[in-house]
Amino acid sequence: MRSSVHSAIFAAILVFFVYLGEGMGGFRPFLNLEALLIVFIGLGLFLAASYSAGEVLAALRCGFFGAAPGDAETAAASAEILEYAASGAVKVSVLGTLFALILVLSSPGNSEAGVLMRRLALALDVPFFGYFLASMVFTPMARRVSRQAAKR
Repeated sequence: MRSSVHSAIFAAILVFFVYLGEGMGGFRPFLNLEALLIVFIGLGLFLAASYSAGEVLAALRCGFFGAAPGDAETAAASAEILEYAASGAVKVSVLGTLFALILVLSSPGNSEAGVLMRRLALALDVPFFGYFLASMVFTPMARRVSRQAAKR
């Protein structure tokens, strides 16, 4: 089986066991808006440093819907951008984790337990979303577009 299928099966098993053990409330710790914003804004800035918005949108369109028939050059460029986005998602998640840990460690004397736990959750949610985007979204899309480009 392809690695994207393995990843999807693994994710489905994890979701099943979280639901089985905790019910719908088991997903609440993963719904962290701060972590999502750090990853998406950071990834957007990471991509904007190297590619135009039009190139990124074209790569995403090619990744979701496939390249236009006979357009191997666009497919190859899109695969490169998607691979770069996957590596960027991982890098941004590491930076976000460091940012959140700095928040945790910067005020040890005057933090309440709830604030400390929220910051630690942020430190763990950021790499979760970054690695999820890299391994479950961008890498499989890049591989699919690369295979399409190779066929043409």
